[in-house]
Amino acid sequence: MLPPIGWHKPLRMTPAIYQLARADFLERIRRYSFLITLGIVVWAGYMLLPSNPSDYITLQMDGHRGVYNSAYVGALISMMGAIYLALVGFYLVKNAIRRDRLTGVGEIIAGTPISRFTYTFGKMLSNLAVLLCMVGVLIVAAGATQFIRGESTTLDLVGLVTPFVFITVPIATVTAGMAVLFESIPGLRGGIGNVVYYSVWTFALIMEVEAGAAIYGHSIFIPSIQQACAVAFPDYSIADGHLSSGIIVNEGGFDLTLFEWTGVRWTADIILSRLWLLIGGLLLPLVAAIFFDRFDSTASVRARMGLRERNDSQPLSDVAGSTVALPEATAMRDVALTPLPEGDRSRFRYVALLRAELVLLLRRHGSWWKIIALGLIVASATVPIDLARSFIWPVAFVWPILLWSSLGWRERRYRVDQIVFATPHPVLRQLSASWLAAVIVTAILGAGMFVRLVITGDAMALSAWIIGVMFVPSMGLALGVITSSGKSFEIVYLLLWYGGLMSKAPPLDFVGVIEGTAHSNQPLAYLIVTLTLIAAAIIGRWRQMRL
Repeated sequence: MLPPIGWHKPLRMTPAIYQLARADFLERIRRYSFLITLGIVVWAGYMLLPSNPSDYITLQMDGHRGVYNSAYVGALISMMGAIYLALVGFYLVKNAIRRDRLTGVGEIIAGTPISRFTYTFGKMLSNLAVLLCMVGVLIVAAGATQFIRGESTTLDLVGLVTPFVFITVPIATVTAGMAVLFESIPGLRGGIGNVVYYSVWTFALIMEVEAGAAIYGHSIFIPSIQQACAVAFPDYSIADGHLSSGIIVNEGGFDLTLFEWTGVRWTADIILSRLWLLIGGLLLPLVAAIFFDRFDSTASVRARMGLRERNDSQPLSDVAGSTVALPEATAMRDVALTPLPEGDRSRFRYVALLRAELVLLLRRHGSWWKIIALGLIVASATVPIDLARSFIWPVAFVWPILLWSSLGWRERRYRVDQIVFATPHPVLRQLSASWLAAVIVTAILGAGMFVRLVITGDAMALSAWIIGVMFVPSMGLALGVITSSGKSFEIVYLLLWYGGLMSKAPPLDFVGVIEGTAHSNQPLAYLIVTLTLIAAAIIGRWRQMRL
């Protein structure tokens, strides 16, 4: 008996999703960059469990922490892994749809009967498979590090793996779905989406720590660990005791006292909350399918070409039988090119090139961006110094992030690299002009801070400011040239900016926002890094020209 009409569609959708996810996953894991990523995951799993004593810590309560047994190692690594996987993992996998657009595969897919949801769900599964590989490697690294540290030689697989199953896997699912969702929404595909997601990640982390929202596992593990600490050390107060989580560095080192923690009790409420998070991640491709354009750029192309349908124009039939209305004929006009100036017409003008680079940097930012930038400049020079250091100056040094992230790869992005590379002295002229234009814009955005430092007469702080103004464009230029993308800069700089300028970690303060860092050897270290980045950009550009 034949199946009813339409019965074949559900049977076909599942294999299509599987084949789509499998092909995309295999294409990713065959790259050297994937092996490098797994190597970084192993290193991270090892570094998140510092020895005792150590120059840094990841979790401590008034000088105490748990013994590195399987339960404690699983809880700590799964929690920290979920936090960083939600950030770095998003930027790592947020390229599945973009790659199909750039390679032209999307046009082939658009001609197949694959539905929007089938495509977005398949891409989400591919993202999830990549992230789960990282989770699996992280579990192995955590178990191996437990034995390396040697504080507990008994391996409890259930105690080690369970936290990853309930904490890290749901976060990986949501991250995979968010990557597809952001790639499907036109306004969030590029750098704006990267910044927006970073804000979402930061807000979720704040809600976890401050409001107790069970997102990354902090509010699930920490109360139980604190109770065990209070039992082992009665002088420790859960309400008033000091708790530090994250990577905290101290030059004097940490020598913590240890206590035993046997794990958290996985109640039905905890498991149900993680299940809802998992389901939410699986539903994100359905939302993404609503916004996904199925690689149809006809509307945007028509808008750019100025094509409009007219009722009184004569339609022409295309091969499919549909009609396309032609615009009104426009009268031919004489076209005259702007004459070159008299004199030596082959003379190179660096100022004109620099002005053109400034225009290219700023033209994609509208009036609202420039108004806010002007407000930041004025506020940096006028608000109380404590408010300026804690908020205004840091915001001024993150506002042009999309401008910096366009450096070094704009030529390849718009496919004019062969033209630019064929000009005389492209490194000495075009690359240097691009860098200098970014430095000028950065200096203008930091002008309020500059004015404050000039008034105070602090030469060391002013030197740190100058180095910071050169450091950020140099990083953007080097990473743009080397990776041919702005994503790597956006990830690295946001982490550096949050750690140094917002969280006030002195080693990460590259511009002297934290009082006192400018009077150390740190500005000299960032000057060396800046010169290294410039050299890397030059070498990378020479290499591109010879390919």
